[in-house]
Amino acid sequence: MNIIEYIKYMHLYERNIRNKESDAPSISEMMLFINNLDTGWYLSPEYLNVFHDDKQNLPELKFLNLDGREYVYKAHINGIYNLELDEKYKGTYNYFPPIYNKKNKWFTEIFMFLYRILGHLVFDVLPYYIL
Repeated sequence: MNIIEYIKYMHLYERNIRNKESDAPSISEMMLFINNLDTGWYLSPEYLNVFHDDKQNLPELKFLNLDGREYVYKAHINGIYNLELDEKYKGTYNYFPPIYNKKNKWFTEIFMFLYRILGHLVFDVLPYYIL
């Protein structure tokens, strides 16, 4: 397998293996988990959800975990949220999650923030544009 085939495999298949829809917590569970440092789940700010926004009804809610998992919940007119399953908008596994563990000390936080942002852009965002 050459490097291009490997990148395609990691981007198109391995992400789905690591981010199984069947493992996604319910929206109720997720609301209990968010910002609890022990669960590793964080609610993404709305401005970071541009790749997952279908521009219908209420804004989607995107949850990120320190381990790379990412789930998006779609809002319906009645205000109920369900796991987004549309390939275009659903959450995808992040090899470099754009979040960091808030338990770390401030200098580690700065390093990890820069490391994760650059890694996230190169390995998680850029492949959508080049593949």
